Amino acid sequence: MATVQNVLKNAAKAEIASMAVGRGLAKLNTGVGSLIAFSTQPGNVALDGAGRNSPFTTVLLKHLGTPGQSVTDDLVSVRRAVLEATDGKQVPWESSSLTGAVVLDPSRVQDTATRPAAAANTDTSVELAYWNTIKDSTEKGFFEAYLQQYPLGAFAALARLKIDAMDRQAAGRNQVGFNSDAKAEEIAAIEPSGSVVEALPSFFLEPANSSSLGRNGQ
Repeated sequence: MATVQNVLKNAAKAEIASMAVGRGLAKLNTGVGSLIAFSTQPGNVALDGAGRNSPFTTVLLKHLGTPGQSVTDDLVSVRRAVLEATDGKQVPWESSSLTGAVVLDPSRVQDTATRPAAAANTDTSVELAYWNTIKDSTEKGFFEAYLQQYPLGAFAALARLKIDAMDRQAAGRNQVGFNSDAKAEEIAAIEPSGSVVEALPSFFLEPANSSSLGRNGQ
């Protein structure tokens, strides 16, 4: 009787062992052109985390659909972030048989890449057109206005040089005018005025003749 009970007991244990399910995720095979992402590696159990979402879900929502980036690269970013968040305890996994890059959001990166370039080209064209209209001017104010609008512009250094040259020219003209006025005043101070001439005795003003010189000689 004991022998029969032991046989039945061993048979039951074998049956239960054959029905047991392994711990963690099992590896799945995929067809060509497909991708299946798992929150953790085969044989492991994903962590729930302390927040509203698990570490995997939180990171997946952040990185999946990055503009201009393929979904494979998205999952690599997810894997790195989950490894960091779980101290290496959880490794997101995927089974892929993709035959090309799959970009979930290609349009947004095109907008951000082309709009700044177009704006930069427009600004450069406007600056060049403005400079061409003032480069031959002799008015200082035009170049000051350019520097105010484009302090770091392509022609900023040249505009400053033109302003300095105009200031030197203006200073030279002022110096010439001052010297001319001073010379005129000096000449006026040396020449006698009409009143001084009228006050002199008449014999100083009359021209000398030979008869008068003869009498004086006697």
